[in-house]
Amino acid sequence: MNIFKPEYLYRPQQIPLRISRQWRRLLTTQQQVEMPWRLPLQVNVSETVGRAIWYLGVYDLVVSECLWRLTENGDTAVDAGANIGYMTSILALRCGSGGNVFSFEPHPMIAKALIANVQLWQGKKIAVCNVCEKALSSEVGHANLTIPEDFAKNEGVAFLSNGQSQQGEKQLGKSIEVEKTTIAHAFAGREIGILKVDVEGHELALFQGAEAHLREKRIRDIVFEDHRAYPTEPMQYLETFGYTLFRLKRSFSGPVMTDAKLDHELPQWEPPNILATCQPERARKLMAARGWQVL
Repeated sequence: MNIFKPEYLYRPQQIPLRISRQWRRLLTTQQQVEMPWRLPLQVNVSETVGRAIWYLGVYDLVVSECLWRLTENGDTAVDAGANIGYMTSILALRCGSGGNVFSFEPHPMIAKALIANVQLWQGKKIAVCNVCEKALSSEVGHANLTIPEDFAKNEGVAFLSNGQSQQGEKQLGKSIEVEKTTIAHAFAGREIGILKVDVEGHELALFQGAEAHLREKRIRDIVFEDHRAYPTEPMQYLETFGYTLFRLKRSFSGPVMTDAKLDHELPQWEPPNILATCQPERARKLMAARGWQVL
């Protein structure tokens, strides 16, 4: 175990937890953990996301920190590809009791786990959490959700069949029919403070379904995965509406934002993520402080 990670040194109480959990014989792969922000989360320790949370206390530290810093009290936040609700829990706390979080998860089994986790937070002083068992896309209707053969190892890799997996190497498995909607339809006339997107290659279609919001700058900040260097279609699409693109990276002492147009180096150990914002100076200011506030 390498303890020279921010997850351990900024939160040293995680070290004995990691040691005990590494050697503990578990009767079930479903375990409840308390996040650093004091919300409980039920995780599956046999797959990628749950195992990371079980051992490190957090998942995808850079995105976690970005959401923590950029989300404002009273915001409406959208979690597209919410999985079991890890990022939803950050948004719910940071939006506060005057805010709203809408979590979209089309996979029936994962949506069930998401709902169960949201129910664990009842009585907490957090935003109203709304679980939507749909995919966000470019149009309203139905689509096939493909479940890759390695789904049991990583429950976040299902993708809509009409989108291209950015990794391009996933073996196809079975598919199920799911509902899809658009940001334009689901949030007509409504401002969105922050939108987190993890939809396995369907980003462009999701953004196309938010065209009116993007044109009118009714989405302040967008955080999304992109496994390729600039220029990609999702990046260029957002640029046409005046959004500034930053690549999100980590250093030991805190998050780092670089110009996505110039920085083509992808992170080795974490998903590569981009921040698109219509308020770049605000983002620079909020992301400038050293340290990891989310820990």
